[in-house]
Amino acid sequence: MYTIEFGAVGILPAIMERFHVGTAQAGMLVGAFAFVIALFGPFMVLILSNRNRKQVLVLCLLIFAGCSALSAFTDHFYVLLALRVIPALFHPVFFSFCLCRSRFPVSGGTKS
Repeated sequence: MYTIEFGAVGILPAIMERFHVGTAQAGMLVGAFAFVIALFGPFMVLILSNRNRKQVLVLCLLIFAGCSALSAFTDHFYVLLALRVIPALFHPVFFSFCLCRSRFPVSGGTKS
């Protein structure tokens, strides 16, 4: 899961070469990801906190996998940027649900 947030940092030179963008524009991939997490993270957690946690976690994993797979095949920088922003919306949800789950394990007979 950590490759979602830091994966782009290691391959910024390759992104710059492939999409013919400068350093600042390629760095937007990291900055936009962090900005979206900071801006929308608390609200997304609040919005999805009353949903079934297992279903939300599976949805988050599907979104992460789908966006990562699609970003490998795109030829347009702004599509790549959008494919970084979408998982950023669900990143805080995933980690808050996982941390809550690990901190407060559910006993065998209760609903999770």
